[in-house]
Amino acid sequence: MTDDRLSQIARALNRREWLPTATEMALGNAFFERVNRLVKEPQVPADLPPLESRWEAWLIQDLSLHARLHAEVEGELLPLWRGPLTDSPMLWLVERWVEIGRELLPFAERLLAAWNTAPPIPTAAELAAEQDRAHDPEWAAAQLRLRMARQWEVAVIPTVEQTDLLEPAAMRLAKVRSVLTAATTGDVDY
Repeated sequence: MTDDRLSQIARALNRREWLPTATEMALGNAFFERVNRLVKEPQVPADLPPLESRWEAWLIQDLSLHARLHAEVEGELLPLWRGPLTDSPMLWLVERWVEIGRELLPFAERLLAAWNTAPPIPTAAELAAEQDRAHDPEWAAAQLRLRMARQWEVAVIPTVEQTDLLEPAAMRLAKVRSVLTAATTGDVDY
């Protein structure tokens, strides 16, 4: 039923049968302002490398950001908007994002707990060796850290769990976020 509701909202938005009100758009903007702020803030835990747009994000970086955003949206944002937007499709989208996002929290908790005991940080010698072999030392160092992180992440959350549980939830979350983006920006010609 919830996928049907998402499809109904997306269709109504696309056909312009639902035109979000200024209040609904304010909720969407508040959601994305939190996303943008958290992306710019230092990572948690503090020794986690920062998110950089030119490098592929590690799973722990994505899930750490998701966990912080989820806590803010569920604990701070939704309580402010439930009264003014009762029965609103925009409120439903944010609530659905929280509901699906809850499925990712155990994965975030596992990775963050493991990071606190044994983070995958290359030694200075490993970095130097990798950089010596490459034309672009910065790229080589980033790729080494990414490879090490991927191996470590698979050790903490095996590939079968990532494929069968985490990725489907992340895809459902992306669908909700896509409709939420369209509703917030008014860009519904997708």
